[in-house]
Amino acid sequence: MATAERPVALRSVSGAAVADPPASDPALYLYGIVAHPVDLPRCDAVEEGTAIDVIAGDGIACVVSPVAARDYASPATGRTAAEQLAWVTPRAWRHHDVVRRLHLATPVIPLKFGTLCSCADDVRDMLARFSGPMGAMLARFHGRDEWTLAIRIDAVRVTERLERDDGELRALCAQQRTLPEGRAYFVRKRRQQRVTELLSAELAATTRAVCARIAGHVDGCCEENTPVPAATLLVDRARFMDLTACLAELEAEHAVNALTLELRGPWAPYSFVDGQVFVGN
Repeated sequence: MATAERPVALRSVSGAAVADPPASDPALYLYGIVAHPVDLPRCDAVEEGTAIDVIAGDGIACVVSPVAARDYASPATGRTAAEQLAWVTPRAWRHHDVVRRLHLATPVIPLKFGTLCSCADDVRDMLARFSGPMGAMLARFHGRDEWTLAIRIDAVRVTERLERDDGELRALCAQQRTLPEGRAYFVRKRRQQRVTELLSAELAATTRAVCARIAGHVDGCCEENTPVPAATLLVDRARFMDLTACLAELEAEHAVNALTLELRGPWAPYSFVDGQVFVGN
């Protein structure tokens, strides 16, 4: 669960990237909002041969690079699914790398892949209109990371316990052992259904208990509706060790279910960007 951070090379802001956009159908690709002034990390922009730069507002700025707008039209004309995947994948990785390096260097409001503005004036207008909420978000994200917490229990061990403790399940198990194969099949299906219901309830109750217990150690928590229950957390780096100690205590307390709590991250706080801030065209 430890955080591994890499050193980030910095460069000064020149304005050259914005001043020399692609010749046809120019647009600006938006990576995120940062406080201004800022030293940008040295990294590749989403399009090869271009560089990231900033367009500044009052105390905040947007990190951008030049692109051709038609390349980001949806759907991209004339591309098969395989061609679209081959086009998106390297650009998505470069987008993620820019945001990751920004996040290591300074608080950032990360924007989704493919966010565009038609020109620098539109970016400045957006910064002016949302300077208040953007400034508040940057203050909230200062010194904080997004983490995903995966929550697992041992289904085999829990099922064994349920078959001892649940009266309906005990009766079904007894019937299955004594009935002929044809009738036992239907009892077995009912038993499997009951196990699934009880496992789901047990996992839901465990997830609620975990989220309630860690609430005092995080600055935000969003439960995810995934096959493996998970929660997305906003964590202050100064309290990260307290959080991991709390998770270890929870695993020990729920040993009967072989509870496993796994943190994945850190990332820029994508999941905690206020939806009232509208960015891009």
